[in-house]
Amino acid sequence: VEPSRRSFQSWRALRDGDRSKFDESQEQMQQDIENAKHPVVQNALRHMWSLCQAQLYQLLATSGTATEEELAAQAERVIAAVRANIAPEGSDQQYFLSLPEFDAIRQTEVFRREFSQR
Repeated sequence: VEPSRRSFQSWRALRDGDRSKFDESQEQMQQDIENAKHPVVQNALRHMWSLCQAQLYQLLATSGTATEEELAAQAERVIAAVRANIAPEGSDQQYFLSLPEFDAIRQTEVFRREFSQR
């Protein structure tokens, strides 16, 4: 329960424009994914990690203070998280990538190029 709560709280804080909770817990969130014993739990945690990465990209993009290099690096983290999330068989990529967390990153050429052919 704690890993799910941690993931949700991080996503919620990022959605509300506060990255402090995510910054505090992102290393533990990665460990939670690696340590999850059940595939359903691991997939759920990967899903939330992807949403957090996309939400962080959106937060950086709208901050007006992020450099192009920071945005490019975050875009790569989003792409890596999405790849891991949609890897399991039966994953609905179209639905997942249509979620509002991906609104900002969907506008980038690198993201469109990565996921347009799949």
